[in-house]
Amino acid sequence: MMALTLLKRGLYTFFKVVCFCRHLLVKKPAMDKTWQNADRVMLCAASGIGDAVMALPVITALQQAKPNCRLGVVCKSPNQALFLRMKIDVVLQYDLHEKQLAAFFRLVKNIRLFSPQIWLALRPSNTMFHSVLAMFSGAAFRIRHALPPGKKTRTDMAFVYTCIHPFYPEKHQIQNNLNLIKFFQSDISGKPFLPFLKVNEKSCIAHLKKKGVELNSKYICIHAGGNLADKRYPPYLYAGVINNLITKGHTILLLGGKTDRKINQKIKTRITRQDYIDLSGQLEIMQTAFVLSKSRALITNDSGIMHLADALKRPLIALFSPTDPNHVGPINRNAMVVNHPVSIEKITVDEIIGCFEKLMQKTASSET
Repeated sequence: MMALTLLKRGLYTFFKVVCFCRHLLVKKPAMDKTWQNADRVMLCAASGIGDAVMALPVITALQQAKPNCRLGVVCKSPNQALFLRMKIDVVLQYDLHEKQLAAFFRLVKNIRLFSPQIWLALRPSNTMFHSVLAMFSGAAFRIRHALPPGKKTRTDMAFVYTCIHPFYPEKHQIQNNLNLIKFFQSDISGKPFLPFLKVNEKSCIAHLKKKGVELNSKYICIHAGGNLADKRYPPYLYAGVINNLITKGHTILLLGGKTDRKINQKIKTRITRQDYIDLSGQLEIMQTAFVLSKSRALITNDSGIMHLADALKRPLIALFSPTDPNHVGPINRNAMVVNHPVSIEKITVDEIIGCFEKLMQKTASSET
């Protein structure tokens, strides 16, 4: 066991030294030349839904900066639909839950077949999986961001990248991603690059009608889920928000994936009236986006669904803690943030309802 551990550490140190020496030979003019001559760029956007949405502006900027360049994206399977609407040459999606080794080698093979010259690892891409993909991509130049200040991970393999770009915690993740392009091409011009989603309504209407969702209704959507427990507003407090909205005549749609069903079930046990529809685990990503596009507003935690609604420019209230809304929060003018620096549980139901009423007044005034 000791010998195996020493072997692993020895190999790790060897690769680190080799890559470090190689990086010393790479200068900025050579990087710029590689960028100018590159006709194939691969984006690693292999994280969650929200991160995928915040990667979309980079694609728009790349298509403007290098219109004749072929673009590829590596993403998780559920997020594939987001990128297919961006007129990208190759979208490589993966799902490693089953037959992981075979799926991994198939993904690497497809990356190599694309033959990218540039590998742009969009935030966050600091896991060993992301680094191994970058290492085997065959790209002449690989770039990603540094870790956030104070964050360390034993699986970080920064040495496989040709360049580690500074990470600016005071800037939004979208801007940090765009900085990877500005590293090569500082004259990105035109309108601000923002997430944008185009929803195919016809493919969603029939599915939603089977679920009892009438498209001429204005629902208030609630998303109580999210990957991290400390970012989730408690179900019993969400139930208080929902009961308040129902008494005021609103109908509620509970959204989320399959993993959010248990959370929504806890909420439903505390809802006093049946003026709600639970769609958690029943919609694909673009069907969820379609529901959001037709809803009156969304109340949500910091989550991928929040970013979907933000990209659709829908009215939304985002509940934040402990993450920083200035870095990963909504950016459209129809969004409002309720933030508590200590704990999300400290946000009161009255605060959310008050914010909701202000949002509805703001929305009504903008429509008139």
